[in-house]
Parts: sequence; structure tokens; C-alpha cells
Amino acid sequence: WTNQPLHIDPLTMHTVVSGATRSGKTVGTYGILSQLSRIPYLRIIGIDPSSVLLGPLAETRPQDFALGSSPDTLEKSLEILQHLEQEMDRRTSSLLDLRTDKLTPTHLTPDRPAVLLVLEEYAGFLAALEGMDKKKKSEATRIIGRILREGAKTLIHVFTIIQRPEAAILHDRAQYSRRISFRLDNDDGVKMLFEGASDESRAAVKEFQPGQGLIHEAGTNLRKFNTAYLEYPDYLDRLTTNHPPLLPERS
Repeated sequence: WTNQPLHIDPLTMHTVVSGATRSGKTVGTYGILSQLSRIPYLRIIGIDPSSVLLGPLAETRPQDFALGSSPDTLEKSLEILQHLEQEMDRRTSSLLDLRTDKLTPTHLTPDRPAVLLVLEEYAGFLAALEGMDKKKKSEATRIIGRILREGAKTLIHVFTIIQRPEAAILHDRAQYSRRISFRLDNDDGVKMLFEGASDESRAAVKEFQPGQGLIHEAGTNLRKFNTAYLEYPDYLDRLTTNHPPLLPERS
């Protein structure tokens, strides 16, 4: 296990976090998002069927989040995704004027912050959309796929949270250059996330204790890590919620 702090740069790559129930996935996510929320030039937005993870951030910026799984919330989630796609296209169109082929932190302004799209319980979100309207699910996956393929150059990144890696859920999974996993019970899921890992490393993921995890970032070696235990009230206390909204209010 590494004794060095685990640094996650939200401006470099898309991230997927996986883990079975009681693996420490949620607590680990509390630690990551509470720290990222303090970055003044980063705006966290997202979709959360449970409302627990992103609900506190939505208290001051309700237009930036879709919480729950009601029909109205699912419609709102599509509006958020469509707005983000439009924002990505606007930023792409501005690259020539900025004389660059991609945005870097030097291009960030109050009106053009970096964006982290958090997809909590992503499998549940897709299942709810499919139950309401298969065409809406197709539209959501289309937009998310575009952001995964094109968003990085405009400093728009995806942070997807799932329990079990499955091909039907992790569409465009090759675009997730940062893969984090806590304990997984299914060997196929471990292989899907860590294709080049040794048999020993893959076996270890199935035996992890709560809070133990494995991370792989493009261009680096696999690393094991431990997360600090963070109670939900501590997560609430550590969140910074005073950023201005990214999206306009719903009409």
C-alpha cells in the first residue's frame, strides 16, 4: 500500500469509480468531491438518483443538479446534459480565437470554469430513463458519449460512479483514463476495468477491506491505496457550496 497522498487532477481525464456495497466507494467519493468542491475554477454538476451525494451541493445551485428519479427529474437530467453538450460545442468553437487546440487552466475564467459532470449510481439512472422512454436513454448516452470523447479538450470531464462494471453501462469505457475500484465481487468486472493487471492484482480487488482500493491512470502503474473514513456529517462540513451556478434557471 502506498504511504504517499493520492493526487487526483480533475482537469486531466475522465474518471470511473466502482465498488460493491460496503466496499468504501461512497466514503471514498465523499473525500474526493469534498476536496474538489474547494477549487474556485471548477464547477461540479451532476445527476444523482439517490440525492445523497450531490444533494448538499444542490441546495445553493439547484439548476446544476438532477436529484431523484421522478419523471420531472429525469427530464431535468436531459436538460442538464443538453446544456453541457452545447457548452462543450461553444468552447470548441472558441478554440481558434484563443489560438489553441485545447483549453488549459490558463484559459479558465469565472464565466468559463472547468466542469466535472458527476454521474452517481449511473446504472440506476440509465435504468430509470429506459423505464420512462428508451429514446431519452439513447439521447442521454449519446450526449455522455460525446462528452467522454470530446470534452477533455474543453476542460469538461465526466466522473462516473457505479457498483459493478458492465459493458452495457460503461459505453465508451476506453475514454475513462482514470479507473478507481474498491472491492468488486465479480472477476469479469475487475478485468473490464484493469485489462492489463496481473492475476495477483485482480484477485486482490476481490479481497479488499472497506476503504482499500486500486487506481490506474493512463501512463502510470497500478497503485493500491487506503481512503480515510469520512462520516456523512464530515462530508457536509467539508463541502464548499458557494460557487455560482453553471446552468441557467429552468423556465
